[in-house]
Amino acid sequence: MQTINGKEISKNILDKIKNEISELAFVPVFCDVLVGGDPASVQYVGMKKNKAESVGMQFHNANFPISITTEELVKEIKILNQIPNMCGIIVQLPLPEHIDRQKVFDSIDPKLDVDCLGTVASEKFYSGGSAVGYPTALSCMALLDSVDIDLKNHNIVVLGQWMLVGRPFTALLQFRKL
Repeated sequence: MQTINGKEISKNILDKIKNEISELAFVPVFCDVLVGGDPASVQYVGMKKNKAESVGMQFHNANFPISITTEELVKEIKILNQIPNMCGIIVQLPLPEHIDRQKVFDSIDPKLDVDCLGTVASEKFYSGGSAVGYPTALSCMALLDSVDIDLKNHNIVVLGQWMLVGRPFTALLQFRKL
């Protein structure tokens, strides 16, 4: 039985990203949109900020009060889309119930939609035409790729088909004809 060393895989990926960023003529900017002050979400955004900065990216804080409306949030995201050197925007979930999630996701420029939750980015991913994909699903694929197993000779079970992990991971497996 093979073991998977997730920390080593993560370190290798982050080292590669750091090297690629160091060769750029600009400093890329990453943004995580946070609505409200849920402690778990605040902590998770902080972790993403630290990772982004550790590889040489600038992190843009975009924190909004829980009382923000869908229309106001869409307007703010459209402003974020225009920040020079912006290379990726994520909306931290969950959003408050009064926010129309899909309108918010669709307001992210598809080229910046790291989570592929906007309609355009999602459709491009599921058609197999995107270099960008769902981060957690891609992480799962990286873990599978780290072991020397011919996956074509195995049954792979994906529990759950929610939009962030199960459904996109299943699609990645199907893209490889596994």
